[in-house]
Amino acid sequence: RMRPEGADVDSLLRLWQALPVDSSALRYALAAEWPERVFSSVLDDRIYLSRGTDRVELRRWPPEQPPAATVQTPVLLVGDSPPSLVHALQRDRRAVFHVLPFEETRDTTMAYLQGEFGAVDLVGAGRGGLWALLARGVWPGFRRTVADADRFDVEDDSAYLHRLFIPGLRRAGDFRGLPSGTVRVHNTGGVFRTSGQLTYELLSPDAIAKWLSSEEAPDRSID
Repeated sequence: RMRPEGADVDSLLRLWQALPVDSSALRYALAAEWPERVFSSVLDDRIYLSRGTDRVELRRWPPEQPPAATVQTPVLLVGDSPPSLVHALQRDRRAVFHVLPFEETRDTTMAYLQGEFGAVDLVGAGRGGLWALLARGVWPGFRRTVADADRFDVEDDSAYLHRLFIPGLRRAGDFRGLPSGTVRVHNTGGVFRTSGQLTYELLSPDAIAKWLSSEEAPDRSID
């Protein structure tokens, strides 16, 4: 195909990135595949999942699942698991499930939790924040998502090369297809820009729990 007259490399790149986001392309870039069946077994505070050769270990707080009528929507916590965040979510009467590494076990983990509970909230902490947002872009079944962007510059190609190297990710839409009403991104540093509710600084554990539990999240950005 001929290059448009007068177009340089930078303008072509901007045109390419402005093409409509294709969710199927994002699933392909992430090699996402929803399993037909997930096998599980429980031992104390651990849940072991399997779908053939893919094996996942989930940690659960509290170890014994309370009756569904007494708890709020359970939370899948990916990335770091600081005790202060786990305790804040537990004070909100939530069962918390933690998995690491999420990028290699994403599909099995999500299929199991959504099969068990239906609605699930997703929290990405520290290094898990970007992977949580990518998961939300692929699978719409999460009720609400809060993620730490770790001041990732979405316009800097070198950031993708050094911190999130996934071939085809930018063309597939990267973070541009996130919904605005049910996704909260914090610690943006003013450089992580996408749809969704954006907060410049890092949210506290209590603020994360409060936003997840609010009846309607405010439809605005603080960036």
